[in-house]
Amino acid sequence: MKPAGRSLALLLVLAATPAARAQDPAADDFERHVLGPNWIVLAGAAAIIGDSDLGVAGSGGCAVQWAGSAFGADQLSETEISTDIDPEMLLQVFVRRRAADGARYAFHWNGDPGMDRWEIKYDGVPSAQTRILASAGGSPPMPGDRIRIEVEGASPVTIRGYYEGSLFLLATDAAPQRIASAGPPGVVTRPRQGSTPTPPVPVFESWSGGTLTPEILCRRGGVGLETRPEPAIVLTVNGGAGSDVLRELRVPRRTPITVALEGSPDGPAEGGYALWVWTNAAPGARDLSVGETPVGCAVAPTPFHAPEGPQPRRCVRGGLGPEFCGAVREIAGAPASTPWSLVRRNGFGRAIVFTLQGVLEDFGSESAAGLSPTNAIVLAID
Repeated sequence: MKPAGRSLALLLVLAATPAARAQDPAADDFERHVLGPNWIVLAGAAAIIGDSDLGVAGSGGCAVQWAGSAFGADQLSETEISTDIDPEMLLQVFVRRRAADGARYAFHWNGDPGMDRWEIKYDGVPSAQTRILASAGGSPPMPGDRIRIEVEGASPVTIRGYYEGSLFLLATDAAPQRIASAGPPGVVTRPRQGSTPTPPVPVFESWSGGTLTPEILCRRGGVGLETRPEPAIVLTVNGGAGSDVLRELRVPRRTPITVALEGSPDGPAEGGYALWVWTNAAPGARDLSVGETPVGCAVAPTPFHAPEGPQPRRCVRGGLGPEFCGAVREIAGAPASTPWSLVRRNGFGRAIVFTLQGVLEDFGSESAAGLSPTNAIVLAID
């Protein structure tokens, strides 16, 4: 990687207040005393454990569903596993729970004796009616890991299971009893068969969920989609790309910040790029074209959308034409090609929110332009 031997000038932009957390998408870090009205306990002794995690206060397991807001039928549910979880506890994320019969689509690691596999399951109904829609072997999740389920469509229904941000299982459901309409997401936990963990047991460090809106999908970018089911992460801040769902990353004030842009894993090894930086959390997604050729989507108006605003406050460009920055102020001495990194050694001393996204040359692009949008990052300094 080519380090840029200068401070991260692209982030010397106007201050903005941190973005408020909307109820769609929704998130919960469980940092409080009681579970509260945003959750409905479906079964078991669900409780906040240690003022920091959701778990079980009594014997057995529990199931809860989100009640703080309603989501569309195309939705997701994700959890981070507690670092203090008992290894005998199993957990599940679910979507589209149907009130009439309790049916839900679920993704989990089945660690019962003789199973040891990941499953996407039509669950929540009597055992004879449950259906394993997809399964695969692998390693069990570990404390601190993230698992996520997404559901889209109605005929058929498509269900995706993610482990640590990567697509792990894919299933479709065209059965007459499929769940084709919206229903609440949530989480479930129970002991492994034959085990009796001692309560209280923390299980879930945090949870997030919401409608699979164009904005959420757009934040994932499109690098390499011609050759892989999920876009590659190429844009990072301090080595991370933010949460799997919202691509939001929080950095404390006065902490060093390194923004890095890798090339596409499909090549070229050194490619042209443009990176845009906005000073507000992006309000939505829009189609992105270069000339008349569609490239993908952008999380906020780019120079190709001018005069629509808000336009980026800064632009970093190498190997691509001046139209990629347009009238936006460019950073002098930008790296000529990917990969690169830029550093702001002293961070920021005040609260600021930046949204970063770009485009780059990509041999694995779905676009005839040979370009793909990068993943986006909403960077909050607080």
